[in-house]
Amino acid sequence: MKDHTLPIVIIGSIVALIAFIIWLLWYLAKRRREAWMAAADRLGFEYRRKDPGVLAEFGFFKLFQQGHSRKAYNILRGRIREGQVTLGDYRYTTGHGKHQQVHVQSICVLRSKDIHLPHCFLRKQMRVFDFLGKLFGGQDINFDEDPEFSKAFVLQGADELATRQAFHTEARQWFLRYRGQPVQLECLNDCILFHRGRTIKPELARELIDEVTQIFHLWA
Repeated sequence: MKDHTLPIVIIGSIVALIAFIIWLLWYLAKRRREAWMAAADRLGFEYRRKDPGVLAEFGFFKLFQQGHSRKAYNILRGRIREGQVTLGDYRYTTGHGKHQQVHVQSICVLRSKDIHLPHCFLRKQMRVFDFLGKLFGGQDINFDEDPEFSKAFVLQGADELATRQAFHTEARQWFLRYRGQPVQLECLNDCILFHRGRTIKPELARELIDEVTQIFHLWA
């Protein structure tokens, strides 16, 4: 009798575990949605559970061209003194099958008529990966007068001279606060995109906006 019931118990336990995991993921997603909605109320912003318009409006950014299964969700939109703000969660997938990896980060985009920036991209330097990249022609704009900044970040730009001018001494010094962190910055014309390489607590939405406005004031 025991031999017959044991497989049933095991299967039942597995089914119960799967059901619990599904419920837990649903519950955590619900809690996060509610937290973003509360953040929108505090900021006086509009909340959108899903917003495909983010990809349509800002599809020129490198982040929104990576991988597949791209999705912008828990999106807040509103206006501050510096311009129009879009922030929330963004997810995309690289690879397929058992080799796929899901990347999730909280993004903030500031669009302002008061700036006109060259298309440039900044991220943390990964020594081995970026060394190999340089061997195969990968771009990394370095500053001989600022080796500390050049060792900390990979800086790329469609117009190298304009990118160098944008990353003046004050800007380079400001970004050193992120040394060793997986932040990413991308700029083009009137837009600044910034994220910390991870999701944030919705309660910290104001802090993320403040970071982006500080970046804005480096160039405005």
